Amino acid sequence: MRRLFALFVCVLFTACASPLPLQDGRLNPPTGQGMVLLSLTGQANYLMGASLSLDITGPAPQQLTTRLGSDMIQAPGSEENPAGKLFALTLPAGEYRTSQVRGSFVVVGVHSGEARYVTLPLNTDFRVVAGQVVYLGNVNVALNFASTLRLSNTAARDFYDLKQRDGVTDTRNILIEPLRIAQ
Repeated sequence: MRRLFALFVCVLFTACASPLPLQDGRLNPPTGQGMVLLSLTGQANYLMGASLSLDITGPAPQQLTTRLGSDMIQAPGSEENPAGKLFALTLPAGEYRTSQVRGSFVVVGVHSGEARYVTLPLNTDFRVVAGQVVYLGNVNVALNFASTLRLSNTAARDFYDLKQRDGVTDTRNILIEPLRIAQ
């Protein structure tokens, strides 16, 4: 009975996970939509209690969440696998904004742990164009008492993860346009 239940749960989760739209090894957004790739990573002294979420506003609002204690991006070669997640979003065309990143982490004491929460404004704009795939880079947050946010282009690492997890073998159609904080 337990094996039957476990098999049912595996089939259910497999059915719920929608594969990326691929054609000949390339990401291929559905008609009238575009795709956005963005990685969200972070560091904390105690990863098991740490999480990050990034809010996106626009025609199809999104909240991207990663649990730093269990999510990991696969990096090539001897490069360290960072805690976080690579997101591939299929979105309707339009103007979008990454408004903020929220994080939570645990400060471990002698006898217990205490949860801490941070909100870091981001306020960067991007455009989704029908038929296009755009890579927005990496949002990295160091969770601590003086939490910081950094944007960077980690396309080589993130495209490696896409290939390993999702079978994307051709990334030539992906525009690389990393987010930038307005000066």
